[in-house]
Amino acid sequence: MDDTIGTTGWILDDATRRALRLDRIERALRSGSFDSAIVEAEEMLDRTPDDVEGLVLLGDASLEAGDNEVAAASYEHALRLTQGRSARALQGLAVARFELCDLVECTEVAREALRLEPAAADAHYFLGLALERLGQAAEAAASFAAARQLAPDEYPYPMMLTPSDWERAVSLAVRGLAPELQQFWADIPIVLEQEPSLEELRAASPPISPRIAGLYVGTPPQDDASGAERPEALRLFTAALSRSPSHDDLVRQIAATLEAEALNWLGIPPEDLS
Repeated sequence: MDDTIGTTGWILDDATRRALRLDRIERALRSGSFDSAIVEAEEMLDRTPDDVEGLVLLGDASLEAGDNEVAAASYEHALRLTQGRSARALQGLAVARFELCDLVECTEVAREALRLEPAAADAHYFLGLALERLGQAAEAAASFAAARQLAPDEYPYPMMLTPSDWERAVSLAVRGLAPELQQFWADIPIVLEQEPSLEELRAASPPISPRIAGLYVGTPPQDDASGAERPEALRLFTAALSRSPSHDDLVRQIAATLEAEALNWLGIPPEDLS
């Protein structure tokens, strides 16, 4: 960051420089530029590694970018500096711990976040997700109800879908894909399951999020330059997908899963899709 303004040669004081940096990070987060937010936060923390707000923002950006381990470490650092009294860091850590399949830790952190900030919808929701996975259905339902009351648009009731509803949603999702991806998935079975096992998710490094919407079946070939080999099937997980806010969102999430799993199999980044 340039510490001077215009041609006057004025030098920014530390407080102004910090405020400008935080503003840039927050604007990058709001615009979905998570990599830029991470770079800005890391540059800020290079100067002031114990800046609590910077650490929380790095956690938020890392969480959005899917780097849950960095997110957890950032929130934990912020909590050490605040003696565990940052509700925002606790909320973020609860999410990161859930995404890393550490459900017991997620429940403990979420409850502490709610002790400090009872109206934290995210903490209620992820507490519900963790409790549900731990088999505590009644407690999970209460947490989901609290999240829904606080943020009804973000945390609606799960959709009740019939087999024909699912078939139609999958068909619409496939038709919305790029032609080469439609060809990739042609004739490959798409099977519906409630959710993957925690053992399967934890076997990956880093663990796969329990909120994963789908996974291909099979092992990508290492020497198939033609791309002719394809997965045995695609598994779609109804527990995660049914929590989409609307039917249109459900179709979009299925399409995004189909695209992500195809590109992962092929080993190519999204920007290389023609």
